[in-house]
Amino acid sequence: WALLGRMMVDPSFAFVAAVWLTPFLLEVAMPLPEPVLSTPEQILQYVFAWPPIVFGLVGIAVVWVTHRGGKCQNLTKSEKMLANWYLVNGCFFMSAMDFSAGTLHAWPGMWQRYIQLDNRYGKPWEGDGVTVTITGIQEILIQAPTALFVYYAMYRGHDWRLAVELVFNLASNFGTWYFYLAEALRGFPNTDGEMAFQPSFQSIYRFWIGTNFFCFLWFSIGCWNIARTMTDIARLASSSSASSSIKQD
Repeated sequence: WALLGRMMVDPSFAFVAAVWLTPFLLEVAMPLPEPVLSTPEQILQYVFAWPPIVFGLVGIAVVWVTHRGGKCQNLTKSEKMLANWYLVNGCFFMSAMDFSAGTLHAWPGMWQRYIQLDNRYGKPWEGDGVTVTITGIQEILIQAPTALFVYYAMYRGHDWRLAVELVFNLASNFGTWYFYLAEALRGFPNTDGEMAFQPSFQSIYRFWIGTNFFCFLWFSIGCWNIARTMTDIARLASSSSASSSIKQD
């Protein structure tokens, strides 16, 4: 319970809570032509949708397996925050959100907001919508599992974590880059690019926050983690080489 309490006040989990609550706020600020969270039945469908429940249980299982037996490393505060960032990517953002809600339209109340944010999510299997499909498949097959492995490896002190972490961040940056560029090079036709400099809640939400801020957030965090991981790998290799030289002497 103490671990759960510490996790709940972590920025990554606060971010998850904010994203989960956003569709309720948008019902007022930016309503859809057909409301999706206006009745008790719709709210229950949203709250008890299978993607957040299933992948949330996967996240809980990973945390339990990681921390059972008292074999965990004593991570610093920043390392714990980094581990939690990987955890929520694996069991929420990459799986329940982008793949399940965005690509599969499997989370009622959330997938409609994906389409409102980016029209490509409304046609995930045709035309320029294929871009979001490829992104979603990449996230569920590569990024979600590697993120959970990194969480486990960080707390268990496994050196192989660095290689897996590098795979996650390279895939994340690659996916963010072609997801964003495919839209940017065409003038942002699916995200209200023509309204970018017309002050309105819709242009701020769709273009500046949904398209630019979130892509920049994941891309910048990915760049920082790639640089740090490569530095750690080089340091580990240098240390291993030095140890081998001492043994030979």
